[in-house]
Amino acid sequence: MRVTLLGHASVLVELDGATCLMDPVLADPFEEGTVVSCPQRTIDADRLPPIDILVISHRHPDHFLRAHEWLNAFLFPISRARFVDDLGQLSPQTDTVVMQPGDVIDIDGEHIRHRPGASALARTDVDDTWRIAFDPTAPVPPLRDDNPDGYADSEIATATREVILDGVAGYVERDSGSDDRLLGAYVSHRATYRVDVVFPDDRVRWYRFDFGDRPPGVTDGSGVGPPSDLVHRIAASALTGWSSHARSFFSARASSRRAGAIHQPVRDGDDVRLETRPLPDLLMYYLLRKAEGSELAAKHEVDHQLQRLRAGTPRGA
Repeated sequence: MRVTLLGHASVLVELDGATCLMDPVLADPFEEGTVVSCPQRTIDADRLPPIDILVISHRHPDHFLRAHEWLNAFLFPISRARFVDDLGQLSPQTDTVVMQPGDVIDIDGEHIRHRPGASALARTDVDDTWRIAFDPTAPVPPLRDDNPDGYADSEIATATREVILDGVAGYVERDSGSDDRLLGAYVSHRATYRVDVVFPDDRVRWYRFDFGDRPPGVTDGSGVGPPSDLVHRIAASALTGWSSHARSFFSARASSRRAGAIHQPVRDGDDVRLETRPLPDLLMYYLLRKAEGSELAAKHEVDHQLQRLRAGTPRGA
């Protein structure tokens, strides 16, 4: 048996009589132009052998890769080397190796041989894994909207206002008195929630929901928004594409940032402690669960991407 790492989560397994390709991500960038593999690699897809088995494990862009470098630096303290070190502590008798794109492992019975760079199909161009090193003290760059889909300013302004004031606010007004569990949690904690929409010219439009009001109220404005328990800051073009099912949740996530939680003081005898009560993100919940057509969003996204591929204009090309 021969195992070849192609990069990202893509692995080619060649057995006697069958060839299996797992999670094929063969070009960069991917995830609609928001993600690239790390380390940098090149794959010659024309050299792929006939594939007998194709395995798609899941849809998440969460393997050892580079999305936005700040995201890895602050949220993912796990690297391949760290994983191997941890495994070595748990199971010191297990032989481990960190593979690079283009590395091959040959398995012949009990004989296992690691052959760095032996593949004619894939190769490592630059070992730039330093870009995703975990460093929570590094400065976070400001969120910018590069508008990769080229939306007109008026289109973005209209779409973002509609999805928040008509969509999210309509859902809050309609269902806050029902048995909706998410809205019930927001109301019980009298939470405040703010969406900051960042436009390509760096303008910011904010929308703030106050669940301490009866019924919950929404206000909006420009610039720096008022203090809120939870904040979701998102690029206007990403929200436009996400709400229209032209862009996936994963690519929109790379163009947004979220922070905040509810903190509640609790008395325990003579002691008082502060408990954190995390709440699901309101905008995400609405678009993924409550918006019209959300149950078919994944299908619409795939259809949209296939149309672009057929037209020869894949996102990120």
